[in-house]
Amino acid sequence: MRNIFYRLPLTAMILVTFTMQVETTPSNPIHDDNNARTNNTDVPDMLQTPFELAGDHGGLIFFDVRLNGENSRFVLDTGAPALILNSAHFPGEADTSLGTASGVSGPLEMRSITIDSLDWHGLELQNTDVIGVDLAHLETATGSELSGLIGYETVKDFELLIDYPSRQLTLFRPDATNFHKDVRPQAVIPFTLEAHIPVLDVEIGGQPFRLGIDTGAAVNLLDPTSFSQLEATTDYDAKGEDVLHGADKNVNTVQLFNVKTARVAGSDFGAMLTTVSDISHLNQGYGLEVDGLLGYPFLSQRRMSINFKDQNIYLWDSEVEITSVAPQP
Repeated sequence: MRNIFYRLPLTAMILVTFTMQVETTPSNPIHDDNNARTNNTDVPDMLQTPFELAGDHGGLIFFDVRLNGENSRFVLDTGAPALILNSAHFPGEADTSLGTASGVSGPLEMRSITIDSLDWHGLELQNTDVIGVDLAHLETATGSELSGLIGYETVKDFELLIDYPSRQLTLFRPDATNFHKDVRPQAVIPFTLEAHIPVLDVEIGGQPFRLGIDTGAAVNLLDPTSFSQLEATTDYDAKGEDVLHGADKNVNTVQLFNVKTARVAGSDFGAMLTTVSDISHLNQGYGLEVDGLLGYPFLSQRRMSINFKDQNIYLWDSEVEITSVAPQP
């Protein structure tokens, strides 16, 4: 069997346990990525970075970030609520315990790590405490160095454009580019932001589902209860069993299948690789009511951007180049 790298156990639960077990104080800014970013008064209106796809099923977005003055490999993961570092890269430095986060089948130890600097094309942190979790086993599963995860807090003030064919990631602010200004989207998909998860209304096999967006998901996911709604339809093909790697270092056997079609806000999407796994801890932890998650198989089908502030996903012409726009005098 092949290995699926899917980080639901980390993204789903770390915020919940974090807010329950770690006290935020003025001397401990670990929860407030926005406060840390105020160290840099010249935050760019637009940044672009190339990325590579890695991991099983090739769905994880890896790119370089300058961490403590050196190039380091990070994954874009909007399912993670904040910046997460791989504590395995900081032996002897992650000494302060922040308690535990719940994984799919076991606890995760969280540590506090102080970084001297982090620079992602002008988005900067300096002398900041961040969360550390041992992700060494996920480096093995993906076959790639993994220094950390760029989560929701870092990107939420930008519109996030992921261009999979061009392997280009663009973050931009309103009126900073020709998109929306001179170039109009082909379609708009509204979503509801619940906690830090965009939630869409999706129709599969004539059945309605509420599915969350997660850029750190290599495959889509449905909860077993929700999947049972599809069992009477012919809108999926079974693909057998596979294994699920979680951040808690446990490995679980899961069912894998291929959804043939899906419809979202009047737009049609083709076949999407999907697995079945319990996400009750995600719903309970964040107070959500989602039936599953949409990751790479959905996001890679069209050129799309996610705007967390206006709560829309935009679909764009793949042939139009995004360019910066000079500020008005």
